This record gives sequence, C-alpha cells and structure tokens, in this order.
Amino acid sequence: MERKASELIAGHIDVTKKKMTSDKLAPVTYSSQAELLRNEELRFPADELYASSWDTRWVNPFRSKNIPFPDSFRVDCSSFVCPVGKRLKINSEYGIRRRWMHRGIDLDLNIGDTVRAAFSGKVRIKNFERGGYGNYLVIRHPNGLETVYGHLSGFLVGENQIVLAGQPIGLGGSTGRSTGPHLHFETRFLGEAFNPHEIIDFNNGTPRRDFYVIRKSTFRRNVNIYTSTSERIVYHRVRRGESVAMIARKYRISVAELCRLNGLRRKSRLRVGQALRCGKIYITTPKRKIAEDEAVASTTTTNVDRTVVRPAAYHRVESDETLMSIARQYGTTVDALCKLNNIRPTSALKPGQNICYRAERKVSLDKNGEAIAKAIPTTKAEASAARKVADNSEYIDVDDDSDNGAAVVAPKASKKMTPGGRKIATSKQIYYRVRKGDTLKSIARRYGMTVNQLCRINGLRKTSKVKVGRSLRCS
Repeated sequence: MERKASELIAGHIDVTKKKMTSDKLAPVTYSSQAELLRNEELRFPADELYASSWDTRWVNPFRSKNIPFPDSFRVDCSSFVCPVGKRLKINSEYGIRRRWMHRGIDLDLNIGDTVRAAFSGKVRIKNFERGGYGNYLVIRHPNGLETVYGHLSGFLVGENQIVLAGQPIGLGGSTGRSTGPHLHFETRFLGEAFNPHEIIDFNNGTPRRDFYVIRKSTFRRNVNIYTSTSERIVYHRVRRGESVAMIARKYRISVAELCRLNGLRRKSRLRVGQALRCGKIYITTPKRKIAEDEAVASTTTTNVDRTVVRPAAYHRVESDETLMSIARQYGTTVDALCKLNNIRPTSALKPGQNICYRAERKVSLDKNGEAIAKAIPTTKAEASAARKVADNSEYIDVDDDSDNGAAVVAPKASKKMTPGGRKIATSKQIYYRVRKGDTLKSIARRYGMTVNQLCRINGLRKTSKVKVGRSLRCS
C-alpha cells in the first residue's frame, strides 16, 4: 500500500532517480558564471570600497567612519541612462546658491513623470526629509558611485531592492524644500558630492566618456566648500538649556550676527541638536622649508656683481579651479593670492583669467650669474637680534662722509603717548566688540586711553549708550 502511494506521488511531481541525478550534475556554463558574478555585484555593490558599510538613514554617514579615501578610482559610466528620459532641461546648476551649497543639479519634469535609475545598483535609502530632499532615494552602484533622487511624489521601489539601469524607481514631484516640480539629482563618491557635469553630458543625455577617473585631489576635504578658500565655517550643536545669547557669548559674536547667519530671531526657540553657524576661522597652510644650509650665504661676504628684476609670474585659470587649488600648486596661501591680485577670497574665477602668484622683485647676482641667497638666522638668539634691529629701525642710509662707508641706522619715529604715559599703537587699528556690562570708561582704561579720545575716534559723546555687539575703534 505504501509503495503504491509513493509511486502515485512521484508520478504527479515527475521525480525519478535519473532526473534527480542529471539535475545535480548539470554543468555550469560561462554565461551562468558571468550572471552569478553580476548578481553578486548588485547584491553587494562596491562592498570593498565602502568597507561593507550600509547605512539606511544618512546620505553621507562616512564622515565619522575611518574609511580610506583612495588616491584615484576608475568609474565605469558606459551604462548610464538619463533619469528623466529624453526631456532634458536644467533648472539649477551645481554650486553656491544664495549662500548655500547646491550639491546637485535640478532637472525639469512634471508631477507624475517617471524617474529612472541612472545605473544598476541597490537602493540604500528610501526616506522623507521635510526641510530638504522631500521624498528621496539613494542608490549605490557597483561602479563606486551613489546617486540621489530628490523631491519625488511617490516611490516605485523599496529599501534593499536591486534595480537595473533605466528601471522606473519613482515619480516626479515637488516635495520638501522645493519651489516647483523638478528632480534633484546628485552624484556622490564615498559620501562626497561632486558636479554631475564632470561625467555626464546633459545636453545629449550621454556620458562624456566610458570611464572616468576620480582623484583624491578633486575633493577639498576638511576645507570650507561654500567659499572654496582657506576659511572653515564653525558650527555649534545646541544643547539643553542653551539660548541664543549664551551661544553668541561663547563664540564672541553678537546676537544680531548669530541670528543673521542662521536666519533666526532674538526670541526664536532653539531645538536640542540643532546646528548653528557661529562664524568662521582661517586656516593657514604651513610655509615651505627653506633650502639647505649650504645654499644659504650672507650678502655681506658675497660680492654683488649686478641686480636684475625678476618679472611677476602668472597662472592661467582652467575650468573648476579655485584659489585654494592654485595656492596649493605654487606653495602659497589664499590670502597672499588675494593681496597680489586685489580680489576677495570668495571671488569667482573665470577660465582663462590670469592670477599672479609671485610678485615682481629684485634679485642680486654674483659674478658667476647665480642668485645670492639672503642670510637666515640659524639660532634663536640671532633671530631675536635681527627682529629687534628691524623693530627699532625704519630705514638704512649710507654715510658718504665716513671713511668706512658704515651704515647709519635712523631711529624710528616715536609713538604717541597718553596723559598717563602709555603708548598707543598708530600703525595698526584695533577694534573692540562691546560686551554686556562694558562702559566707555572701562574700555578706555583697558586700552590705555582717555574717554575723550575714545569718543573722538568713534564719533560718540560721553553720555552715549553703547550697544552690546558694537565694534569700537581703540587705536
């Protein structure tokens, strides 16, 4: 009875020993191996590059993680598909927009239009952000890139779902911080955003080249990306019990300035964990080391044959270059470039513009035609003595009447004195930002001057009320 039942079941599902043996020993063809590798790449896209990091909450969770940034990485762009189809119209470009960094490009579309995946990959984030992206998706691709699709009106895929290039992933909309229907499209590498125009020609909707090499120098890490200069913006994370006045006092800025930087009012309520911009600091790049001691010679022991004028040197600006990249290239600082060219650190550079990185100067040559190096103090005592001589002298004049032709040092002009006998610096203007509880008398006493002098410099009266945060000139 049991044997007949088993034969009856085997007949229904068509299972035989011969068939089972042939299925187990079926050879794996080359096409199936390639398909298995392709499926594995889609299941774990760029797993080695991202060190198996898979975060479904933050767009850039790699700042706090010690993931090595490669010097160069080759990206395959040959399978690119335009996210909005053939209709290509850019509403806003990548770059600074109203003091904020726009990290992508805005592609025009209508509400309900299909949005497609630019490359094959796996959905990492499916989320909503009220004050920014709105409904957005983040997809990681096997080529190492991550693409962001923002302001969607609906989703067609879910988290951890594998998608193919050109597959519909969402519907166009205007959710989040948006003024009209469009698709906010970003390209990121290890969390760092870069201009999509570098790899995609949006006029034709095709990649500029099949393979694009991303270099570490492309990303100015730990530098203010808003101005591309040697300035770094300082932020403060609000804690429980803190107010606008307390934070302003901590960073030594006025309440009005703090409110202006963050778009707040004096009576605004702060949210715990909120990030506030509290000014900026300047980062100075270290100067290059001087040449070896053998090349350093004193001008007093070398016979000067003639003096020539070395012309100024200029750099022709190329596309996507900034003042910081030019300064690093020639071993100088952004501030020095700004002084030489009479520009600001936030000035926009145009391709083809000439930037002076070395001013015109005189060079003394010896009899062999070699440049004479200036004497450099080797000890702290020599350096302090040279600094003391420079501070106490204004110019050096040669006395023709003397037999030895010795140099006569003229004394520097004396500084102004206060009635109390204190010196007032006249070469550099000093400003003081008024704090709570300060008076004209206390400020004048701090800088060794009288109240009348302080009022005369700033156009005040003795009975004037000084507002907190106001800057007063004290020299």
